[in-house]
Amino acid sequence: MTDLKELHSSDLLTSFINNYNKEQEQSEICATELAETKLEINVLTDENSQLKITIAQQDADLITANKGLADADKLSANAIAQKNELARVREQLTTAQQEITALNSQKNLKDQVIRVKEKSAEKTKTITRLNGELSKTKHELNQANEDKAACKKVVEMQRIALDNNKAQGLYHNGDHHLVIWPQKNDMLRPDGSSFQGTNLLYLHQSGSGAFITFDPQSGESTLSPLPKDGLRPSIEAKDFAHNWLYKVNQLQQGEVKDDDRVAINYNG
Repeated sequence: MTDLKELHSSDLLTSFINNYNKEQEQSEICATELAETKLEINVLTDENSQLKITIAQQDADLITANKGLADADKLSANAIAQKNELARVREQLTTAQQEITALNSQKNLKDQVIRVKEKSAEKTKTITRLNGELSKTKHELNQANEDKAACKKVVEMQRIALDNNKAQGLYHNGDHHLVIWPQKNDMLRPDGSSFQGTNLLYLHQSGSGAFITFDPQSGESTLSPLPKDGLRPSIEAKDFAHNWLYKVNQLQQGEVKDDDRVAINYNG
């Protein structure tokens, strides 16, 4: 009886250990998944904040542009209406003047002549008023058209600024690629002096790359040398790159969206 009890206890211990190990493995898997989920949430939160800022700015620009267009359309409609009213009043004045001419030849109709003259005077005042209002409306319409043109210029300037703030592929030939780099950079010469210019980023298909710079002093374009210890991105740069690449490649299947092009510039 003693041997059977010992064998039974051993089986129970073995089963307990196996179950405990499985629970530990499951706990580690859950912890890993939780960490990945937190990273995705942080990335999505940052993206949402930046997207809200971009949308708010675009909405403000669109409201300004639409207001300028609406004001111009309204003033144009007012000008047309006033022109039509002026034409109608002039026609009435012509009719009144014809009536006056006919009434002046009849002495027994002096009272009617007086009334017609009074109406003619009133219509003349109306014409004068309408001419003044039309002149004012034309001025306001011209101003609205100028505002409309200014709004279009602002929109175009924003589009050009956006295009100028993103890298653009320029040359591709086999393993060799050149990219227009949007920001100007301060470059060091071997003698310690520096110069500033717009550069091309040379990239080899292997993934290595460096700036090709034009030195106004020598008049030559050369490939920038690598740092002494080689390329060593900072921890912050690697974290940012990882989050960006994970979002674009994993969450968006390789598609780069507009909010992914927003520059993060800590250099001022």
